[in-house]
Amino acid sequence: MSLIEFRNTAKYLLATIICLLLASPIVAGCLVQAYTPPGGWPPGQPYFTLHATVTTDPYWGYYGGYHAVWAAIQSACAQIGINIEINQYSEFDWYDRVWETGWNKSWDEGGWDMFINEWWLQPHAPDPWFSSMVYSWADPWPLPEGYNIAPWRNSDADGLLWKGMHYFDANQRKTYLWLWQEEFMRDPPWANIYYPRIFEVMGRYVLGYDPSGCWFYDVAHLELDNAMLAEARPDRDPRTIIYAVSEPLWSMNPMFTDTYTDEQFITLQFRTLYKWSADPWPESGKVPDSDEYVIKPDLAADYPKYLKATPTSANGTRVRVPLRQGARWSDGVKINATDVKWTFDTMFTTKAKASGIGDFSYVIKSVEIVDEYRVDFILYDPFPDILSILSNDWGTGAILPWHFLKDISVGSLKSHGSNWGFTTPDLWMPVSGPFKARYGTNTVQPGTRAILDRNPLYYGYNTSIVGSPAWGPYNIDTLIMQWIEDPASRLVALEENDVDFGEYPTAPVATFKLLNNTANYPYLRVMQYDYPASNPVWFNFDNEYISNRYVRLAICHAIPYSYIINQILPPWGIETSRRGKTYILPHHYYTYGGTTVHLFNEDLQPFQENITLAQKYMDLWRYSKVGTDYTKGPVGDADFNRLVELPDWYIWRDWFGSTSSEWDYLPGQDIDPDFTNNDYVDMYDFYAWRPKFGTTYP
Repeated sequence: MSLIEFRNTAKYLLATIICLLLASPIVAGCLVQAYTPPGGWPPGQPYFTLHATVTTDPYWGYYGGYHAVWAAIQSACAQIGINIEINQYSEFDWYDRVWETGWNKSWDEGGWDMFINEWWLQPHAPDPWFSSMVYSWADPWPLPEGYNIAPWRNSDADGLLWKGMHYFDANQRKTYLWLWQEEFMRDPPWANIYYPRIFEVMGRYVLGYDPSGCWFYDVAHLELDNAMLAEARPDRDPRTIIYAVSEPLWSMNPMFTDTYTDEQFITLQFRTLYKWSADPWPESGKVPDSDEYVIKPDLAADYPKYLKATPTSANGTRVRVPLRQGARWSDGVKINATDVKWTFDTMFTTKAKASGIGDFSYVIKSVEIVDEYRVDFILYDPFPDILSILSNDWGTGAILPWHFLKDISVGSLKSHGSNWGFTTPDLWMPVSGPFKARYGTNTVQPGTRAILDRNPLYYGYNTSIVGSPAWGPYNIDTLIMQWIEDPASRLVALEENDVDFGEYPTAPVATFKLLNNTANYPYLRVMQYDYPASNPVWFNFDNEYISNRYVRLAICHAIPYSYIINQILPPWGIETSRRGKTYILPHHYYTYGGTTVHLFNEDLQPFQENITLAQKYMDLWRYSKVGTDYTKGPVGDADFNRLVELPDWYIWRDWFGSTSSEWDYLPGQDIDPDFTNNDYVDMYDFYAWRPKFGTTYP
């Protein structure tokens, strides 16, 4: 059999194998709207119903529905008296329920109770995309606070996190962030299931691309082996590279990034002051080690200087950034300090509703122009990870063209054609990056593809601007982002070199190992690496049951982690995974003054997979809330943190004389000062609390 005959036969065999395996119940899962456990519910159960909000995509990922995972959690929670109904929505409706109109509502109010959503973080540092998810003050709306959609109200955690994220000393950071992780698991706003190790498939002719932490943030090394691509696919333009995306394009303006597809489209066209990168750059087929990830100047000409104290700024809070002189927008206008200041000023304006405001606003107070090519960032406090913050391209650290946008009202930017006018190129912004969306009919479509051509004015191509040698990519004229919704189809497109690399190809582990046979697939590269993301169950504290810590702990201990990791994930192409803890990643290290520490708490144990323990937590909740024999409940534990201590007395004192209708449920902070369950907070509760002082509940 000739190579061409073999490849054509293998294509259809592989497609058939993938489709058959993906159709099996263990992979596709089964969405059940009304669930009844085998044998029916025991008397008195279920105690209540919670709703899982999922997308139509059954697999894992940024908008994956995790259908099989939810079916396993549903079955496990039924054993402890919790009924989970699984409700499926389109990506747009899901996003609206979770992040937009429903972030502060339970499911029956038009929001959500629980969902699973991959949360990706840079290996370089926890922030951005980390702190603003959990600070008590960081609600999404009204802007500019953050994204604490739970909302998690834990003042102890706030204090630990603030110290851990603001101390420069390595050992101090480690101490406080390890303690923060312990508090996170004592009072979990998430139940993190796993950190995955995944397969990546790409054309062997794609060079200089790191899929883990550098992505399209640094394309200085990206190139094509044009001759090999021409050999693999003689019918294709050897100077065109194709990337398969799993979601449609939603936004064109960096200020309103909402999806990975948006981010890639935007990152290739708009540059940040600094960029996440690696040094040395990994050889093809590998990813950098943790200590090889670095941050490099991009639109900035050099690393920032921390200015000494002045009459108007404290030491370490004024950071001066020089800009590359000679850089131009794609329409020829110079990029200068006005663009930088306008970008951040506009993002911080609440009328703009920038999607990334919460990633910047708690660190950066303001931006001041020093001269045409220098700006000062004024920080609220000295911040060790400011370089990582200034590398953030998500809504927006990517600098925008002031001269083009200045006459558009801030409140209209999101609805303007520069963001939504996919078929009106006259309204598109000039860009600063290596590629620019192609003008012409139907070249950028939210439901099909986006075609980007080389931007000849990109400063990375100009040695006089960036120094010698100039950056790449040099031998790529066109980059196409192709939307292929079905993950099995994405994998087949990769196998056939219809696309060259892409997101979330899903197939059983055995399929990826089959593709790793270079004798049969000479133009494919298959690699495996630890993916820098957590995959947690998110809890909505606006649900009166989830607000209770004992209920959340019960769910955390009921989740069948081993079954998920060993049975569900391998058919999705995830061969091995680490049990989840918090969402500081195993990749996170920090170096200062010659000392390197692991920010990930190595000593912290993941939740036990223990139905008996989960039931004990449910019993504690049941007898504290609805039980007739209060002595079987957590007597004295007013804040449900498992420990009877002085704060419980303060809660009792503050609510003394009240009835259960007044304190029974507070969104984000469930309490129970009525230890005797007589619907009245009185001295009998004090007498019940006093002998229980110091008690720890399971």
